[in-house]
Amino acid sequence: MKTRNWPILLAALLVAFFVMLPTGCSQQQAPVAEKAAPESMAKEEPVYTRADPGAWEGKQSSHIPVIVYKKSGTGLDVSVTVNHVMDPALPHFIESIRLTDGEGNVLGEASFVATDKKAEATFKLTSAPAKLVAIERCNVHGLWKEEVPVT
Repeated sequence: MKTRNWPILLAALLVAFFVMLPTGCSQQQAPVAEKAAPESMAKEEPVYTRADPGAWEGKQSSHIPVIVYKKSGTGLDVSVTVNHVMDPALPHFIESIRLTDGEGNVLGEASFVATDKKAEATFKLTSAPAKLVAIERCNVHGLWKEEVPVT
């Protein structure tokens, strides 16, 4: 190998390293301006709710996303928390939180790893939709949804 190729090799290694880095709960994804099918439609898996927990009756309190918002100018500051254990030993943890409006537009997403302290994401929205919908994915108990009207 010629020594003048080392910059190309170094760049390739750096790209590979950064692609493999996990995104922690401290990272907030930028708002996404796209219309996407809910994860449940993409993977054809059920979405559980407080009223319909399916086979997971009794798991609602640790899986239903808690949505809190505060008006900020014409937009909203939104916090979504899932009061769930983050246990790398099992492993059992929340993998992701997706925030959408009531029409399926993705407003933001956050990913987590089992070693994160908690599953909490914050989003700064530039406008206020009529409804906020949070969908979280537990690696053991699947997708759970909560929605709240914005008043």
